[in-house]
Amino acid sequence: VKGAFTGALGVRTGFIQQASGGTLFLDEVGDLSPESQVKRLRLLQNREYYALGSDKMARSSARFVFATNHDLPSQVEKGLFRKDLFYRLWSHRVTVPPLRERREDIRPLALHFIKRYSTQIGKPVPAADETFFRRLAETPFPGNIRELEGLVADVLVRHQGGPLTEKSLPTLARGDLVGTPTTQIDLSRWPELPTLRELSEALIEEALARSKGVQGTAAKVLGISRTALNKRLKK
Repeated sequence: VKGAFTGALGVRTGFIQQASGGTLFLDEVGDLSPESQVKRLRLLQNREYYALGSDKMARSSARFVFATNHDLPSQVEKGLFRKDLFYRLWSHRVTVPPLRERREDIRPLALHFIKRYSTQIGKPVPAADETFFRRLAETPFPGNIRELEGLVADVLVRHQGGPLTEKSLPTLARGDLVGTPTTQIDLSRWPELPTLRELSEALIEEALARSKGVQGTAAKVLGISRTALNKRLKK
């Protein structure tokens, strides 16, 4: 509400109110602070909430979908997650297996990301042969779909034309991501050993150059979020 904090000059409609009559998806519920867990529990049990800075109770008619990559039963045992909220969420759940347990999804996902990132960086969408998909299928992908997406983005940034093959995946060795890097940072540009900050800046410059300035693609190549990349660029 207006005056809730410095700079709050008017009333803003929050996500809960915007989702009235629809569905609101809340990610990473396992990372909520104890105070936030109490608020979510009240919202789920009584359908009640307070807008930021308001003492007037409001009611919600939205459906709520939560997601987490945490083992919530373990979180409850450790006292990190409220037991009452856990039981509210646990009664209706869908477990999504890791990508390594549904390898039939790797090909369509990879094709989707190939098309997306080719379009973003302004390259023709390349074909991919069976050796490319076979190598992907052998990869455990502990980072699941985000890892696959970042890998495809990196491949397309470096791709020079022709179909994608297993040779387009130089960072993969023995079917995993433990291989040695194919490029080494040239340290000769620094008279002395560079600092971590200098190396970080050099990596960002290279990622932006390879992605033709598309920050979303550069972030995927670097393995960080676009928000994190923006913060580093501002610094």
